Amino acid sequence: MTLFLPPASCLLPTATAGIQMKLVIKLGGSLLVESARWKPVLEQLLRLHHQGHQCLLVHGGGKLLTAYLERTGIESRFVQGLRVTDEQTRDAALMVMGGLLNRKIVVAIRKLGGQALGICGDAGLVTARKCASPQADIDLGYVGEVESVNGQLLSRLHGLGLIIVMASLAADRQGDFYNINADLLAASCAAALQAERLIFLTDVDGVLDAQGNALAVLSRS
Repeated sequence: MTLFLPPASCLLPTATAGIQMKLVIKLGGSLLVESARWKPVLEQLLRLHHQGHQCLLVHGGGKLLTAYLERTGIESRFVQGLRVTDEQTRDAALMVMGGLLNRKIVVAIRKLGGQALGICGDAGLVTARKCASPQADIDLGYVGEVESVNGQLLSRLHGLGLIIVMASLAADRQGDFYNINADLLAASCAAALQAERLIFLTDVDGVLDAQGNALAVLSRS
């Protein structure tokens, strides 16, 4: 599988005519904060869907979560880029990312004439496990990583003719929800689905080489 990293201003690539593909698209960064920028991306997503391609849209929402926590007086702490997530912060993530933001994206797709299903990594679709902290003396709390993805179940949902919109939250085997990095969740879903394309739409330049230049394509090696 080849990993494509278009810049934030770039929209989805045109699919090869006549070839149906499984596409996993990660939507993140300022694109999630500025809903006015959703329309051109979602319009292209719908065109791909109408061409017969299976589309899974994975999103985070860290910036919106931070803003919500600030309004409610909860401090955000990060350890090497990972948000320290106590139970209160985890519940806020479920409300903001798994609730409000996820539903807004689904409604935006419906307004454009599409049919979408908004989910978290629940119902056995994704199984999470607690993520180890990069610092032994700090407990990250409810920060998770992907243990497994049920690609067969995801494919069955796609078979209903729906665009799947997945927030980057999932439960472990005991039923506790964890906040998961959306990039890693999208990659895990792409692997489980054996997707032809994994596309990141975000506000960073991409993966950089040793000289600081963005790499357009990453091979498996």
